[in-house]
Amino acid sequence: MSKPFYITLTTIFVALCAIIFFLNRTSALHMQALLAANLVLFIVSILSFNFLHGTLKKGDSKKFVLQIILLLIIKLFVYAIMVVAIILFLNKEVPSVLIYILLTMYLIYTFTDNRFMLKLNRSFDKK
Repeated sequence: MSKPFYITLTTIFVALCAIIFFLNRTSALHMQALLAANLVLFIVSILSFNFLHGTLKKGDSKKFVLQIILLLIIKLFVYAIMVVAIILFLNKEVPSVLIYILLTMYLIYTFTDNRFMLKLNRSFDKK
């Protein structure tokens, strides 16, 4: 079940990189910041999936649900740290469009993680 997750997540990562390159041609967004944020969210998603997959194999449903909530909060803090780091790194006024793009990327990765983890949870419940 983890192979489709990695394929989907890699596809999302590549698609977002392509969109970032396209947006860079049409507008003056900060491409390095967007690519770095995309990479960070990709890595955090892979790590959280592996962590939750290990928790699910142990068979404790309550701990699994708590881990999902904990990882959602951790991902949200990572997102907030990324935004603050980008603001400090750019050292000038950051366009609000950049923040909205980062938020959209966060939501895409979080939705994908949760969708696959809930599918995985259902498959383990049937066994």
